[in-house]
Amino acid sequence: MNPILEQKQNLIFYYQCVLAVAAVVVFFSDIDLYFFRTGQAPAPVTLVFLFGFGAIPLLLSIFSRIQYFSLPIVVWCSSYLLISLFSFILFLSSDAGYQELRLRILSVLFFLIMLLIFSKYHAVQLSARYATIIIGIMGVINNIYELINPLVFGGFNDTGRPAGFYVDPNRTGCALVLSVIFGTGLVPQKYRPYFIALIGLGILLTFSRGAILGWLLVVLIFIKNNVISKNQLIYWLLGAGIVAFVVGFSIDNLINVNQLPYGVRERIEWFENPTASEHSADSRMQILIAGWQLFAQSPLWGNGIASTIDWNYKISTHNMYLVFMADHGFLGSLIMPLFVCAVTQSTKGENRYIALSFTVFILLWGLFSHTILEDRFILLSFALMAALSVTSQQAEKYHLWQE
Repeated sequence: MNPILEQKQNLIFYYQCVLAVAAVVVFFSDIDLYFFRTGQAPAPVTLVFLFGFGAIPLLLSIFSRIQYFSLPIVVWCSSYLLISLFSFILFLSSDAGYQELRLRILSVLFFLIMLLIFSKYHAVQLSARYATIIIGIMGVINNIYELINPLVFGGFNDTGRPAGFYVDPNRTGCALVLSVIFGTGLVPQKYRPYFIALIGLGILLTFSRGAILGWLLVVLIFIKNNVISKNQLIYWLLGAGIVAFVVGFSIDNLINVNQLPYGVRERIEWFENPTASEHSADSRMQILIAGWQLFAQSPLWGNGIASTIDWNYKISTHNMYLVFMADHGFLGSLIMPLFVCAVTQSTKGENRYIALSFTVFILLWGLFSHTILEDRFILLSFALMAALSVTSQQAEKYHLWQE
């Protein structure tokens, strides 16, 4: 190879690694939104365009990256935008509809930029995955610190439950589960249970029911796929039992529960008695019923984009499936599952357990969140999963050729 050409390729490779790690640090940690709220950074959309501009040099080798933009991904992105635009025009949507359409366009654009940044080099994807480990550990530390000092992150979080830079404890829990999915396989085998347990502690501190359930399901998938060995499982379960006992003992005997923030007290009481009434669960059920009734009014065509935003409630349904069903009818329930399928389809080799964990968790998380396809840390995870899927296919073809 020409030495000058090789030098240029090496320069692009290192540049792409830096770009990928920077994207994870900025968007997966949610500091882009947090520092915007504190007035210390420009609007997140500005940062998205800056990364898009930074990714322009990667287009010089677009023909070697085009396979990462597979037909299912292109079809899904195009269909999602066309359905959204058609719904906007058909129902003559309000300002809320315009803002939702704009948000969906920006979300697809962000996903494609991240996919370009993660494309071509396996080492780039590894760098991004290592960065998710660091962000996950930082998230746990932030949660512990916020539990001790609730106002440390500027008082943006009004739930009383630790959330760190994410502000919303449920979003924090989601990001931590994703760090387990992408990061555990890079941790040396003997340390994996400790990493999973540490992130599990951070998730537990959020008191997010969906994140805790998702973490447990991911751990079961890891066990089934021997990501965690059977011997490690015994010690892990023993350690988890001891930690659970100590935490429970501390709450009951060493900590005055009445001095804890209201949100934390409410969740502790719910975990002690799940059948008891709880404000958060009760309000969510009320909104879910309202969302279902809205869908039932027009199950075929839906009620138009942003129908669960421009309504009598202050928040949407906390359910991604129901949002799309209310907007676009019954077929709207397929939007997110098809996106998951597009980024995980045909994943080969060791990455299959990552794809399975990602699929199960995201499909579960759709029952607890209505912002999956607009949260940048989740969209970044979709892009990283898509890149890993293509790379795994290439690796298998190479091994077959070698044989």
